[in-house]
Amino acid sequence: MSMFLSLAFAATVALASTTQRAPITADIVAAFERGDYAGASQAASAAAERCTAAPLPAPDHCLDLLNAAATLAGQAGDNAASERHARRALAVADAATPAGHPDRATARNNLALALSNLGRSDEAEPLYRAALALYEAALPPGHSLIAGALSNLAGALLDVGRDAEAEPLFRRALAMTEAAAGPTHPTVAVILNNLAASLEAQGRTAEAEPLLRRSLTIRTVALPSGHPEIAVATANLAGNLQARGLNAEAATLYRQALAMQEAALPAGHPAIATGAANLAATLRALGRFAEAEPLYRRALDIRERALPSGHRDIASAYEGLAAVLSDQHRIAEAEPFYRRVVALRAALPPGHPDRALALANLGANLQAQGRLTDAEPLLRAALAIQEKTFRPTHPARAATIGNLAVVLHGQGKSGEAEELFRRALALREAALGESHPLVATSAANLAGNLMGQGKRAEAITLFRRAWHLSSVWPDAAHPDRILANWSLAEALVRDQPASPEARTLLRAAGDGIRNRVSAHPGFDAAASAELRRYAPVFRAQVQSAWTLSTR
Repeated sequence: MSMFLSLAFAATVALASTTQRAPITADIVAAFERGDYAGASQAASAAAERCTAAPLPAPDHCLDLLNAAATLAGQAGDNAASERHARRALAVADAATPAGHPDRATARNNLALALSNLGRSDEAEPLYRAALALYEAALPPGHSLIAGALSNLAGALLDVGRDAEAEPLFRRALAMTEAAAGPTHPTVAVILNNLAASLEAQGRTAEAEPLLRRSLTIRTVALPSGHPEIAVATANLAGNLQARGLNAEAATLYRQALAMQEAALPAGHPAIATGAANLAATLRALGRFAEAEPLYRRALDIRERALPSGHRDIASAYEGLAAVLSDQHRIAEAEPFYRRVVALRAALPPGHPDRALALANLGANLQAQGRLTDAEPLLRAALAIQEKTFRPTHPARAATIGNLAVVLHGQGKSGEAEELFRRALALREAALGESHPLVATSAANLAGNLMGQGKRAEAITLFRRAWHLSSVWPDAAHPDRILANWSLAEALVRDQPASPEARTLLRAAGDGIRNRVSAHPGFDAAASAELRRYAPVFRAQVQSAWTLSTR
């Protein structure tokens, strides 16, 4: 999913001012334009402090500098300083300008930006609405500040899961900005990105891709090479590709984005954490779990140092680390991280999609540990939220339905589980297309359920489909390819113990396992665990070879 980008307003609106305000100096502007947000923030904060410490020729003399300090601190990742400067700017604007003046709107917008970056979107929304109303009353229709306020309000709605409400606001902002500034203006790139994020949140990833490519093109032309905003645009396009199963291409783009961020930003900047987490997620999808884990840990460390406790991005970092531990079958080790996510997201509104995701992930973790009666109510609660907030074919619903089906199957409720497995498969086909790798997972799950009920012919057809779809992974060591080979082989030998095809499939699975184990540095504990987990494949290989040799 794309990262939402707020439109920051560093300076106030120069309307009918009778005094000369302290200027935003050339060194601040130059640092900002070359992407040195830390340097620009430091210079603006210092200038604002000097200004407010001196005798003032007018009450609003330092207002532009305070607003610049607020927005640049946010760009540099220091959101606490951003809020502090923004509150000072708001106090000055309300005391020094007449009611209805646009400067009051700008100050409210900038405080809302800071609160949004701190994860306090519920506090930001009324400020964005107040800023929009002030701008619309004071400025001509189509003014750039009205467009920016629309986009930022839409972003606040997106943050709290109100994706469908956000989309028309982004579209209005885009139309205004294109009409006023032209189709290649840098602000158009920001709004294109945000509109894409709202579409992706609704599961409409294919519609979002051309918007993200256009946003990246605008930034690449308008900004110097290596600029942080080019990194963001690159990462957002990668996220779209990843959501559509194009993980190898996504990983390449994520590496480029992270390299740009590391070169342009200070080491502890939250954007680097986002870049590391994004790359880790794609490596997970490619089955490269040992490479992904340290990236997730790096993202979590940066976020815990840079962000306030309880911030949604810290919850996301716990979630990513827990997921990659689960991938490595360290299920019990992952559980406390999932529980922290549930606790952090309990502060969200009851129907927020992120609460559903937290419950669903903990439920899936407990299911993997065999604690089925503990997992079922969590998965049902998550699904109840998703059925109210997501469109019927949203991919997140398919994952929760599939996990609930696994729980019911494990409890011996095969018929009820079959119905849910079929729903999950149909949802993924509708949302992702029939050739997406996640469709293979749903097909294999349904096949396993049918095999247990003695419906072997349909089960084998589905196992073959999953095996065919798994070929999207070029690496034979990918866990999904190993599992697809193994599952189809097991299904075949039930009907024909001396199956040459099954022997070939088991040999391919064994080769993939050996490649996975050899990728570990030395024969460490993780390699040993992988080998033990796949031991039944090698036993089946021996049995298949013996059966074929004695028939």
